[in-house]
Amino acid sequence: MQNAAAAGSSYATSISLLEHAETLRAQAVELAAIITGAANQADSALMPGKDTAALVKRLIRTRAQRTKFFPRGLFSEPAWEMLLELYAAEVAQRRVSVSQLCATAGLPATTGLRWLSTLEANRLVIRIADPLDARRSFVSLTSEGLRSMESFVDSIQDALLDA
Repeated sequence: MQNAAAAGSSYATSISLLEHAETLRAQAVELAAIITGAANQADSALMPGKDTAALVKRLIRTRAQRTKFFPRGLFSEPAWEMLLELYAAEVAQRRVSVSQLCATAGLPATTGLRWLSTLEANRLVIRIADPLDARRSFVSLTSEGLRSMESFVDSIQDALLDA
């Protein structure tokens, strides 16, 4: 009797996951349409600035959508969350403190600091001490990190437009 109940529960979970996957696919199609519209408005190329900022914000929002359908820890990518947030800040021309970065990326401070060290070791980000407050540091993408993020965003645009 328990095996039948477990099989039924497993089947229901499989159906639920398929429904969620279909919802994510529909959202990807919607995102592609949004990007296509933005590209058409900018002569088929996203220019650094408003359009790129909107694209990055949409990317961050669509990633956050996953938690509505899947367990929060299933897609944990702390380094990627931090890079996305830093790129969005770069495009918006705003400074980000270490604590702000951890909070906006949804990371506990200890996890954020550990991953920040990894990103620094890979020369993708740099920490700069706040000259007015020794307790605070700002984080930004290095030129290499910025180039990598720009290339990634360009490749996404190209891939979605070709689909």
